[in-house]
Amino acid sequence: MTQSDCAQAASVFDRLSQSYDRFNENPQVRRFRDAIYKMIDPWLSPDASVLDFGCGPGSDFPFWLDRGLSVDAYDISPQMVDVAKSKLPVDCKINVRLGSLDELEGPYDVILANFGVWNALPSDLDVHQQMRQHLNPGGVLIVVVMPPLHLMSAFSQLLSGDWSALWRRLHHREAVTSDGWLFSYVSRSSFAPSWQVIDSRSLGPLLSTPAQSERFLMARFWNALIRPLDRLVSRVCWFGGDHLVLVLKNPN
Repeated sequence: MTQSDCAQAASVFDRLSQSYDRFNENPQVRRFRDAIYKMIDPWLSPDASVLDFGCGPGSDFPFWLDRGLSVDAYDISPQMVDVAKSKLPVDCKINVRLGSLDELEGPYDVILANFGVWNALPSDLDVHQQMRQHLNPGGVLIVVVMPPLHLMSAFSQLLSGDWSALWRRLHHREAVTSDGWLFSYVSRSSFAPSWQVIDSRSLGPLLSTPAQSERFLMARFWNALIRPLDRLVSRVCWFGGDHLVLVLKNPN
């Protein structure tokens, strides 16, 4: 990442550092995390070396601490790093560092880039190459990305008349925040042929977004009604959802 990319991303996530825990408290987000952890667990041996890339305010630290693993946790935002460090117990095996992709150490057995971290990275093959270099032989990269298609997000943009944003998301696979930060939407095909997909799951393909469920009673009612079907669809709906979980290996 260029210095300009790093500075802009750091600024965006600095502003989110004090409010991100509210996102984590959303019941739908908690269910999403539980589903992600079930996909991570089979790859964790007691002595596994782990990279939590884009750790944010330490959202996944309880999971790592519960398993007693040695973890390097990186984030590009100084304020996110400060919040993450404040949550750590004394003498734990999580090492929180301020840094970008270019500053990683490793190699690692498991790398997690959770909840949209990959969407904030430059969309070029150098990113894939750099990440592969930080994996041990047989190691896995687990990414949780925002894909271009999410039915309820698209439906909401259609109803609100925000057709240009919808077109930009579906066709150009990108969006711009209110403060001008550009990020990408990422599909499963974005990782071919750089990676071999070992496992995948869609999170909330039929559900309203966590933000919608927090704001609107009808969204919560819809989610409660459709959740049993959503659980079934999530294992086969690999093309879209609120987020998409991919377990990846180096094909070479």
